[in-house]
Amino acid sequence: MGVEGVTQGGADGRMEPTLPAPSAERRWLTTVMFTDVVDSTRRAMALGDSRWLDLAFAHEAMVCDQVRRFRGRVLQRLGDGVLALFRSPAAGVRCGRVLVESARGLGIDIRVGLHVGECVRRGGQVRGLVFHVGARVAAAAAPGEVLVSHTVRDIVMGTDLAFVERGRHVLKGLPGEWPLYAATES
Repeated sequence: MGVEGVTQGGADGRMEPTLPAPSAERRWLTTVMFTDVVDSTRRAMALGDSRWLDLAFAHEAMVCDQVRRFRGRVLQRLGDGVLALFRSPAAGVRCGRVLVESARGLGIDIRVGLHVGECVRRGGQVRGLVFHVGARVAAAAAPGEVLVSHTVRDIVMGTDLAFVERGRHVLKGLPGEWPLYAATES
């Protein structure tokens, strides 16, 4: 047995470096939801730091409460939005719709985007293409809109959720065109 990172070589006894063992990697299917406060910079400028921070913190607290209510978890606070994970895409869509309405009650508009895909946990970090796609879907959403990828729409087929086609979009950095759908009243 050699010293960590080094193994005894062949018959001549030379020590040779080894590659570190790959860190444990865990993959799972998840629904990602990105939210974004529309025109947050303009609003912050108009309100000033103190009033904007009061509004931003109230909004963030509301988002965190609703995400928990729909059995999701906030993975990251993004300054003017959040990144949340859900086991169920239907729960994520329902949460997104509630968030849009609740944000209006605070006097702000948000946009919400959802996608489903595999994510990877490695070295304490959660990563994966699902996050890139989800962020691009959210960026394509109009103010007050919950926009989903075709993957989300297909998975929730048969539920009481309804969607309106929003056309095919080129999502920055992703191949081809992506059909996107807005969640609507059932």
